[in-house]
Amino acid sequence: MAGYSQKTAYSKWQENLKKPEIQQAIHEREQSRLNGLIDTRDERLTFLTGVMRDTKHDIKNRLRACELLDKAEGDFLERVEVKTQETLDLGGEIKLSLLELEKTARSGIKQTE
Repeated sequence: MAGYSQKTAYSKWQENLKKPEIQQAIHEREQSRLNGLIDTRDERLTFLTGVMRDTKHDIKNRLRACELLDKAEGDFLERVEVKTQETLDLGGEIKLSLLELEKTARSGIKQTE
């Protein structure tokens, strides 16, 4: 504790943490420590592209890499269907359950196709 009492050392520590140059040094040190640990988006995409193109990998792994690349690039979206019994008040006399609203919307789509 550099010769300070425990109480004084704590207050000096708090005081030093508020100094911009010390905050910057801590931030830079943390960033340099993390840089080697966390892959960037480009590194992950490069890795997945390498797996997808490498014929030495099993086709299952190559297809999975392709799928993950598609998801990362937003080439397709997964559809999630949620069913609920809540009612939607559209004002006045019109009240539909969300399930009925979905059925109505789907039947309207099928009729126009």
